[in-house]
Order: sequence, then structure tokens, then C-alpha cells
Amino acid sequence: MLGKKMIERLRAHYDRQLYEIKLEKNWKNLDLIFPSTTGTPQNLPNLYRRFLDLVERAGLPRIRFHDLRQPPLP
Repeated sequence: MLGKKMIERLRAHYDRQLYEIKLEKNWKNLDLIFPSTTGTPQNLPNLYRRFLDLVERAGLPRIRFHDLRQPPLP
């Protein structure tokens, strides 16, 4: 179940998307939650490069995207 704060963040993200759709003339509305800048699915190599850039900027050791998953609770 999503918490109240996460729901608020997702709503804010959705509102930003609606605003960007109005600005982008070539927007393809495929009803994606995290689309590319033109509304299409993310290009995985580009997404991974952006992830690694964020990891580096945060000063974290280089990790794989799936290393972010929380280990199961005992």
C-alpha cells in the first residue's frame, strides 16, 4: 500500500507531466508513468546512464539499478 506522501508525490509528478504535454508539440500520449521527454517508453541504455550519473553525483559507490531493491524482511 502506498503512503500518503508517496501518493502526493505521484500526483505532483502527474501534474508536471500534464504541463509538459501541453508544451511538447510531438508528445505521444501512451499513458506511461515515467515516459521519455516525448511521451514514449524510456530508452533503457539512456535510463541506465542517467541512473549512474545520479549515483555518482550523490557520492555513492557504483551500484546496479537492481541493488536499490530492499532486501526481504526476516
